[in-house]
Amino acid sequence: MTRFTASCLSLAALGLIAHGCSAPPPRLNTAWAQRARTVQSDALGAEKPRPPVAEWGPGGDREEDELADLDEETGLGDVVVRLGRGRWLLEERVLLRGATSVVVEGEGPHRTRLELDTKTVGALMVEGARRVELRGLTVVGLSGGGITLKDCPDVRVDDVHFAGARFGLELVGSTAEVGTSVFVGCERGVSLRQEARLAVRESAFVDCWQGIAGDGAVEATACAFVDSHRDAIDVRLGRRDALTSLLFAGERQRAWRGSPGTVRALLLPIGELTKLEDRRPHRELVRREEFPDALREGAPPGFDIAGVHLALLRAESRGKKDPPRHVRDEALEQAERHAAAARDALRGGDVARARGSALIALRYCGPGPLGDDVPDAVRDVAELAMP
Repeated sequence: MTRFTASCLSLAALGLIAHGCSAPPPRLNTAWAQRARTVQSDALGAEKPRPPVAEWGPGGDREEDELADLDEETGLGDVVVRLGRGRWLLEERVLLRGATSVVVEGEGPHRTRLELDTKTVGALMVEGARRVELRGLTVVGLSGGGITLKDCPDVRVDDVHFAGARFGLELVGSTAEVGTSVFVGCERGVSLRQEARLAVRESAFVDCWQGIAGDGAVEATACAFVDSHRDAIDVRLGRRDALTSLLFAGERQRAWRGSPGTVRALLLPIGELTKLEDRRPHRELVRREEFPDALREGAPPGFDIAGVHLALLRAESRGKKDPPRHVRDEALEQAERHAAAARDALRGGDVARARGSALIALRYCGPGPLGDDVPDAVRDVAELAMP
């Protein structure tokens, strides 16, 4: 029995193969998926794609080789896949089972591109790892594939772009926190199965068939859902679920199903807005271009303008020469504008409004101490934002 055949049989037993190993490539052949795949930054360089390399094993006896199936009850230890600048290609499905933790990290979505070109939908599968971290890369589903995490109780995804996949990230009985990420041109940005739990923040779902879909719990904060072809969130939401400070824009998409326990500070098209029993905490968004500076009714009370705007900027900067610099420059420009508004409000005696604008200005600058590039106007009003 070959390693490939054995791998197929073990994965089939897990219920993770939908079409079998001999199925034709499940490429997502839509114009929007193809468009998402083709976007890449000049920062990648011109080298041909290389196979990823992993290291694993106990601390005193680490091994290193091309990324392939690793399936052991004990002994895998921490599996680390470090991807440097450039393109990386996975052509055979990989199952990682029995690891203590799995880390896949790149040098940023504009510099590191992992292309999944396997014959089946699930290209990289991790089962049973206590902790999984994905950060700093773009994951492209050339054959439609994505990343599946099964029975992983602590998943962290930060600064990852998923493009053109049938599902970007599939959570099967796993619990994940996803932040500052982008899902573009996917059939499902995040797919939930077997009561998976997802907390997602400051992320953008753009031009997907469905942003988030399946069976599980969802907590979404400061995210944007733009031009979904069907549903932004296709999960039967209930009392445990929370939607806070979200932007929904697009003529085709439906916002969500069910009755979330928390629905607060949303920007919605009028058709979706009228479905709410109480529309007062929310505002209408007629066109995406109105956000953030030309909202007809203003932002909803408590809406995280900076968090949602930064999520959109990350999506819109894909393919630029230096996307992080583009996002940072726009963020600082917005910070300076809100700082000026805070100063004007203070001069007019409206302390509450001044403090609100100062908070937005600092939010655009990011967490932690103010950097050297922060405008003086922001520094001048920083004390207003103190509790």
